[in-house]
Amino acid sequence: MKKFEYSEADQKQIGEAALAVEYPLEEEGFSITQVTITSRRLTEDTDRYPEEGKRAVNKKCRELVYIFSATPESGVVIDGREFGPAKGDVVMIEPGEEFFWRGYLDMLMFCVPAWTPEQHEIVE
Repeated sequence: MKKFEYSEADQKQIGEAALAVEYPLEEEGFSITQVTITSRRLTEDTDRYPEEGKRAVNKKCRELVYIFSATPESGVVIDGREFGPAKGDVVMIEPGEEFFWRGYLDMLMFCVPAWTPEQHEIVE
């Protein structure tokens, strides 16, 4: 058994609107990260990851995302299809799918294999 404490997690700001808390699992097979999308600005149009006009894509890992909370206007767009996730929903993003998140969301992301910045790309 292993325990990973919040105090050991790596916290980082991602873009304008996302805060990630990445736990140091020391495993290549999977990773777990808590992500909150909420803008530090006062305008709703910045509550988006990645920023307006861009999309994210994972080249290798599959993301399984559990939604802790989401406002009614929140959503995820995956390959042009829009979904409005709600508390308790799970969203799966396959490798190669282009996506973006918008609105306020608090979620837990499981990635297989482990997420790395090298396999993550922001596209226009």
